[in-house]
Amino acid sequence: MPDDRALDAVWVALERGDVVGAEEAAERVENLTFRQRARLDAVGAARGRVGALATARALDGEAWHAARYDASAERARERLSERVRRADDEPGVWLEWGRRSLDVDGRRVGAWRAEDLQPGLIEAWLLTVDAHLLEGELEEADAELSRLEEVASDLARVRWARRRWQWAVGQRHALTLGVIDDIALGLATPSSLATLGEILATSPHHDLVEPAIDALLVAAGEAGDLWRAESARQLALGYAAQGRWEVAVEWLARLATLDPVDARRLDMWRAAARGVAPTSNTAEIAARRLASAWRAYATASYRDAVERGISRDLDAFIEYLDLAAEQIPDAPRLAWLPRTSFGVVGEMIDTTPLRTALPNTFLIGGKALGLPSDLTWYDELERLTVPMPAALDAADTYLRHLVREARVPGVLVWSGRAITGAGLHRTVFLDVDAIMRQTARTVPASLTLPVQPWPIGGPLDIDLLDLAEPLDIADRLRAAVRAECASPDDYLALLVDEVAVHEEKHIADASEALTGSLGDTLGLVFNVGLLPSSVRAALEERAQLHALRNAREPRLALASMIDFLPVEGARERSEHAVGYRDVLAAFLAVLDAEAWPGAVALTELGLDRDHVLLHQLDRLDVETLRAIARAIPD
Repeated sequence: MPDDRALDAVWVALERGDVVGAEEAAERVENLTFRQRARLDAVGAARGRVGALATARALDGEAWHAARYDASAERARERLSERVRRADDEPGVWLEWGRRSLDVDGRRVGAWRAEDLQPGLIEAWLLTVDAHLLEGELEEADAELSRLEEVASDLARVRWARRRWQWAVGQRHALTLGVIDDIALGLATPSSLATLGEILATSPHHDLVEPAIDALLVAAGEAGDLWRAESARQLALGYAAQGRWEVAVEWLARLATLDPVDARRLDMWRAAARGVAPTSNTAEIAARRLASAWRAYATASYRDAVERGISRDLDAFIEYLDLAAEQIPDAPRLAWLPRTSFGVVGEMIDTTPLRTALPNTFLIGGKALGLPSDLTWYDELERLTVPMPAALDAADTYLRHLVREARVPGVLVWSGRAITGAGLHRTVFLDVDAIMRQTARTVPASLTLPVQPWPIGGPLDIDLLDLAEPLDIADRLRAAVRAECASPDDYLALLVDEVAVHEEKHIADASEALTGSLGDTLGLVFNVGLLPSSVRAALEERAQLHALRNAREPRLALASMIDFLPVEGARERSEHAVGYRDVLAAFLAVLDAEAWPGAVALTELGLDRDHVLLHQLDRLDVETLRAIARAIPD
């Protein structure tokens, strides 16, 4: 159908960062409501979600469009359900209702109803494919995709869905060929290129590396800022995988701005181009073989525990991983390693003896209370002995590891959690890649609050302390910090510091609980609730409040908390979301009451009581922000 192709063109342009192309494609959409949605998507790309929401809510009779941009799934569903209750015959309403459903069945119902109203609607089929992929129903997803490909194999969204399926089933050769073909047809996206780059990085001698690089060279000249940047980045990774360091450096240096991760790569590759390679090829290949074997068996064990209820104790888990390594010459054996017990809280493997066999590697494993046995392997960038802040009254020093690339994921990473770091006993590890992924979003240069109060309505409709709609405020806070930094490395240092200060508090709390008497430990548990999730939520609250007060850049700590909003539905059970929500609520209460030492009226700070306070937090200066944090009761 013509609209499917026009909407696909809008999607591709937005994925590539080509706002002008998206606006032009939106005008070719015939269906009025779909055209309006496409226009709003372009507004969102140009002006952020603030602009898209303000525009959508100003549309007479089309306020349901705002559901696409509402951060609050609960409020979005209320808006859409009102249209659904009126037996709405608009397929777009059902599509958005399906996307906002908290369960897979809701997605399917939304897709089926939309297709009933507009037979052959490609978006409805794609929503069904998404539901199958989310549920791990790979055979069903394959069948649905095959049906789609018969009528719409020339749509970028359909081809990207097939690439996701190929990744899920491990068809890397077919996926590589597919992305190369997508590039040739102009139907690839930055996500496609990133997937291709992952394959190039992990399979440097693959027979398709050269054809992949040739395809990326073609892609590098196409339109879209995000597209050109991702093309250059993946070309650099492809050449680096082949050991062609000088060419890799040349492509990475073409990026208009280097984020800290790319800057680190550039330094390493320049050293390699001078002949200072970090590890020998033979050692790297052996390490990758071992990591691959451990990864396969570890993730199989996690799946057994999560999906089948078969949970191995630590001894059985280690025996299982050693079995995986039997076919690899000179592979270390985990069963020989000493252990550290923390009583009922759990047990850890002491991986220190592995540092000789696996240099530049951070390994940690064990079994924590309420979680399956697991093993985590990261590449280590830096290891530091760091003094513990005296205010925490804990161990005098701890080890801080900067790491990247989870070659073997722990169970939380495997299950889809974004782990930026963790504090364990007297060790903190900070994943630089994960930190950058969570904070890499950019925002348009011109961002203003909508003219009308938020939400739309009179003053009595406004809850100044509302947390349900964070808009782009986290991105705006980070953009302000980034603009003040002299270099990407300075910005990365602030990001790492914020996570590290958070984790320091975890170490102090754990030290207090584990070294105190049994009564102290039980007192802590009863103080925050008997369930492990309640314990973790309270500890996250304490740690993030500590970061808000003591991090070098408290605006980053504030942004990290806002990222976890809104807290509703399934997400309400996340310990970070619950803990961070409570800190934010307390912060806004102190701000609203003007109850911190040296407080001034909100108007003197540039804040407006006709708008939700959350949306104005980027107007606070650093010292005021820190003073409010210190006024929050412990």
